[in-house]
Amino acid sequence: MSQVKFRTKYEGKPVEVVGGYDRPLDYHHLTIFDLDPEAEEETVWSCLDHEAFPFGMRTTRVAQEVLNKLGIEPPEGFWEQCERKLGNVLITWDGESWSQQEF
Repeated sequence: MSQVKFRTKYEGKPVEVVGGYDRPLDYHHLTIFDLDPEAEEETVWSCLDHEAFPFGMRTTRVAQEVLNKLGIEPPEGFWEQCERKLGNVLITWDGESWSQQEF
């Protein structure tokens, strides 16, 4: 599974967006984690709770629609990183560039 991460704000609160690809299951995933320590819920949105999961997640289309609807602008290259279909890799945006490490 690849994990492609970046941090941003949603409704003025800090969130971490994690997208990527699961090779064994052949689907893309997206979860938006609420990083506010006062948050009632850990996640803002998860593909596991979406009616398109898992078969609608064969491409990044659903995930792109979700971020667009929520007004979250991913950094340049986010979707390309998610679509690479890599396994066992963590790709993180540091505000300027992407870094990659295997796990």
